[in-house]
Amino acid sequence: MTDIDQMFSPNYFTARRRFVEAARFRQWQLDRIDVTCERTLDLPAQESPLSIDVATSTGDRSLPTLLLTSGLHGVEGFLGSAVQLNVLRDWQPTRPMRVVLVHALNPFGYVFLRRADEQNRDLNRNFLLDDEHYEGSSTLYGTLNGLLNPEHTPRRFDLFIPQLAWCVLRHGMGKLQAAIASGQYEYPRGLFYGGSSLNPIAEELSLGLQRWLAGTSHVVHLDFHTGLGKYAMQVIARHAVDCPTSS
Repeated sequence: MTDIDQMFSPNYFTARRRFVEAARFRQWQLDRIDVTCERTLDLPAQESPLSIDVATSTGDRSLPTLLLTSGLHGVEGFLGSAVQLNVLRDWQPTRPMRVVLVHALNPFGYVFLRRADEQNRDLNRNFLLDDEHYEGSSTLYGTLNGLLNPEHTPRRFDLFIPQLAWCVLRHGMGKLQAAIASGQYEYPRGLFYGGSSLNPIAEELSLGLQRWLAGTSHVVHLDFHTGLGKYAMQVIARHAVDCPTSS
């Protein structure tokens, strides 16, 4: 097995096991937040509940802290988990610091290869500031909703590509990207849906961060994401033909 194979796990359960074992080997502090949801009830007993696992280095709590989080967009957790595992196994800081690793912020999406959580919430659009509200979407998104999030299963001649091409010609690619990717709170089954309320795990996670980061002088937070790229978009397009629904 190559070094890459040892870092990039084939699934969430292997990634979680490797992460926990590496943290224990380093004798770092381990914490766990269990995540239960309806669809995970059918998983084997040894694989449920899912969890967000946190490894914290020991030592002076007043030191600057590096906070690394992974899996906010579930399926993107493969990359973040690999980086965190590499930190646990091999990384040697060049200066004194504490390290806090939060593994798999969205374990449901990680398991089922989804970007969103069980409620179709896009979590980086779910954590709002105190003066923000779970409401609104762009007018253009509303216009595109029927095309982006059809109520029916794919049909052989649904003219999706011609309709999409017409939208690009009419509105421009820049406006379409901004309208779609900026997030929305009106269409629960739609892309980039931020939810109607805060994810229940967020409050427990917030309290945990207060403990894990208590006493530190400075915090640098890196959250790992991936980009799809041309190859991945082609794979998704081929896979979509076999998908019974978009939800």
